[in-house]
Amino acid sequence: MSAVAAESREIRKFVRNAASNVINGLSGAFFGLVLPFFFVRTLSAGEFALWILVLQLGGYVGYLSFGLQIAIGRYVAHALERGDRPFAEKMLAAGLQILSVLAIGGLMAMLVLAWAFPAIFRQVPPDLVATARWSLVWVGAALAAGLPVLGILGVFIGLQRNDIPAATGTVSKLTMGVVLVAVAYVTSDLVAVCAAYFFCNIATYVVQGAVFRRMCPDWRLSFAAIDPAARRELVTYCISLSVWSLGTLVVNGLQTTIVGIYDFAAVGAYGAALNLVTFAAGVAYTILSPLVQVFAKQHALGKSAEMMRLLHTASTATSLALLAGGAWLVLLAQPIFVAWIKQPLAAVAIPVFTLLVIANVARVMAMPYMNFLIGSGRQGRVVLTPVLECAVNLTVGLVLAAHIGVIGVAIGTLAGGVVGNAANFLYNMPRTLPQKADISALVASSLVRPLVSCVPLIAAVALTNLHLLPAVAGYALTATATVLPAYRFLKLRRGTRIAQS
Repeated sequence: MSAVAAESREIRKFVRNAASNVINGLSGAFFGLVLPFFFVRTLSAGEFALWILVLQLGGYVGYLSFGLQIAIGRYVAHALERGDRPFAEKMLAAGLQILSVLAIGGLMAMLVLAWAFPAIFRQVPPDLVATARWSLVWVGAALAAGLPVLGILGVFIGLQRNDIPAATGTVSKLTMGVVLVAVAYVTSDLVAVCAAYFFCNIATYVVQGAVFRRMCPDWRLSFAAIDPAARRELVTYCISLSVWSLGTLVVNGLQTTIVGIYDFAAVGAYGAALNLVTFAAGVAYTILSPLVQVFAKQHALGKSAEMMRLLHTASTATSLALLAGGAWLVLLAQPIFVAWIKQPLAAVAIPVFTLLVIANVARVMAMPYMNFLIGSGRQGRVVLTPVLECAVNLTVGLVLAAHIGVIGVAIGTLAGGVVGNAANFLYNMPRTLPQKADISALVASSLVRPLVSCVPLIAAVALTNLHLLPAVAGYALTATATVLPAYRFLKLRRGTRIAQS
């Protein structure tokens, strides 16, 4: 196969996988965006807040995967690039064993949390405690049962067939969303909604297992085989990913819990703001996640120069898109939230949303670099920074939440995001990038120039939201200011070929 044909194939794979991830992420919007629209109109205010809180608490189980799905995908991609499928099968079996044990542990943890719920969340009205407990059990059990399935989905990632889990995930999420809305309308009962959530998820896992068997019929898996070396290698690889998962937990999980403890009445508003931000950030993550396979292949072939070129290009494009997209989200927050969750929740959610957008722009800017680390197997060198970010996030959030409520939690998230991004540039990159890498050039291309390009846009949004400009003039000025970052983004695409990366 010629070099040009190989490059074209890699471009098609990257675009297909990125598009598949985006489609799958859009289907997940049913939970973060569409369901709140209906639930705020069908459930009581207390039950709506509980739905947000229970979904976040149950989501803790997902963090028990400790990055094993990414690890399995990376080992599969690396092994198949060398033509060693037995090694890929061995790593999958080891991953499934670990994930099954973690699933049992996650279920036990959810049962304990349900039992201790009234002691932890003392602001929850007593008449909602039983509802909270049963809802948490149903949601936690559903997510615990899905942990082993993540190993199978990791295989498709390693095969660069993200379209397969995207297709099954999209159908299942849309179907589940329709079912949950129907149950909410018929029963107006949160426990019934969470029970439906459980059974829909179980059906999804069965379908995904069947698809794996159909698409990979020749794979030989021995779930009972004992291979301590394979398990140890996976665990070692995932140690740093686990620390990163902890950071995500603090940002997207514990923060909602803190709001539930100190300001339960604001949980619905905070959850709505977080859902919209998480959805937007998730779109960015899904677009960028196929870079892991590309970096892994280049690393296996020893192409360090190509890896650095891709890192520069992806970082610049990511920062431009995030800054421009974040500015527009902040500008449109008022009409979006009023139409979505209505007042008075919208009034509480909008300032929280603004702070969370800024925080997540700072965090997601680092994703090309994080994918570089994972693809090259260097993520083990980056452990201190996620711990530091978690510490700042949690400390500031706890202290401020006790004094000023929900807005203090959002400020904690912003503080953690800024500190984490600064630590990447000042501490991690000098230790993890190739010795000949020009870090100052990377800082300029990934942060300084995109930020300068977006200064007029950010100023226009600020003037409009502070009512220093009429609404029509503000929107027109913002649209005009968007031209510069859009031009730079399009120029970057024309000037750089992804396949070279």
